[in-house]
Amino acid sequence: MIILQGNATDEEMLLKANILSAKYLLALTNDEKTNILIAQKATDIYNQFPEQAMKYDILQVIVHIDDFYTMNIFKEFHEKPIPGDDLKRKGVIKIDYHVFSIYQLAATFMIDTFSPDKYVSLANDEDPPAHLLILGDNLAAQYLILEAAEMYHFANLQKTRITVVADDKSQIEGKIKSLYPFLDKTVDIRYEYTRDFFGDPCPVPLDDISLCFVALDEDGKSVYYSRKLRQQLFIQGNTIKEKSINSFNRYKSFRLSPPPIKILLPRTTALVNIFDDLSAELNGLNIELFNMDDVICNKKTIVDNRREEDFIAKHIHYEWAKHQAAKNKIPVGSMQAEWDKLKDAQKDSNRLPARHLHIKLRFVKAELSDIESGEELNFDDIEEQLWDKIARMEHNRWNAEKSINGFVLIDKVNDRNLGVFLKDNLKCHWDLLPFDNLDHETQEYDKYTFKMAPIIAQLNHKKILRKRTDD
Repeated sequence: MIILQGNATDEEMLLKANILSAKYLLALTNDEKTNILIAQKATDIYNQFPEQAMKYDILQVIVHIDDFYTMNIFKEFHEKPIPGDDLKRKGVIKIDYHVFSIYQLAATFMIDTFSPDKYVSLANDEDPPAHLLILGDNLAAQYLILEAAEMYHFANLQKTRITVVADDKSQIEGKIKSLYPFLDKTVDIRYEYTRDFFGDPCPVPLDDISLCFVALDEDGKSVYYSRKLRQQLFIQGNTIKEKSINSFNRYKSFRLSPPPIKILLPRTTALVNIFDDLSAELNGLNIELFNMDDVICNKKTIVDNRREEDFIAKHIHYEWAKHQAAKNKIPVGSMQAEWDKLKDAQKDSNRLPARHLHIKLRFVKAELSDIESGEELNFDDIEEQLWDKIARMEHNRWNAEKSINGFVLIDKVNDRNLGVFLKDNLKCHWDLLPFDNLDHETQEYDKYTFKMAPIIAQLNHKKILRKRTDD
């Protein structure tokens, strides 16, 4: 390991660090303005010395940002192409930018790892909506709400319910409504004061909760309220109480007591590390602890997982680009060239279906696997009614993504160039409609991501295997 002591916003220091040969630049200081300045200096260096940059590798610039507005501007405009200024962009196209918040990354990990469809049936028309409870009002809790709204779209085709429990519900409710005014088009969300939720009777129907997340600013408070939450669920949930007692009779603990409670500990965690038996006792109540620094702040989560996700996202976008090129009789570049044209916000639009692929696979009782043995899923055997469900799930996910990101519905425009301009610059789209109101071509395209799954699996050296019935 080589350690250089100096200012990373100094171009000479970045050159000394051999940035022109680097594969990754992670700007992870606690000051987001410094992180953005580091990214800017990297861009300037690549523009000054394009001939010295590695010919075939692309510098992955990963920038940590917490502020919503800063992140929005960076994603929407930082990679915006400059018409007629290709010479100045020769270096820039060798840089792939990605901005994230550690709290968003933690929420993404929690939302993807502990999806409600892993615990309750959400595959059938008669199944009730997924119901997620989030206890907390900090930045991590806000991102849990957002990520759940973007990802939790299941085959029962019902809006996911989110109950947010907070000491000051007006604060988080006001902030969410300010930042995401169209969120209620995507999920059914309600806010409750902590004091009211833990009252008797509880104002929330507890028996239909699928999954609970706790995201508070103190580890002691997190443990206290997670146990209090399990107590409230047991006392006031009739079905929950019965299943909890069954768990105790079988295992002498509540380790299968529904719903699971997952605690995302704050970054300042120290208290819970003193007691070795704390995690074991909480596991006996089906409460699981996750230390943000241990689980999230590592190369696997920040770099490797995103690389695998982007690998899938690139293929999703390239197939779309080829389809559009053939449809409009325009040329198409290489996969990387088409990917490089995108702003980070547009790349996110391809990363989301890559993440949602796993929910669709679980719906057809399959999984993306590294295991060599097992029965592979034959996509030709999937019934048409299942394909219809998959398309509707994808359109619901897409509608949520666009609504959360501020898109509004307009009438379809015939001028292709005008349509592209309105999408890219005014966030207007004509397909923000119920699935049944779409034209046939768009309905068929909503199946496209899932139809690509075998190719994606093969390129990732994986297989799509049917899950065993006892899984």
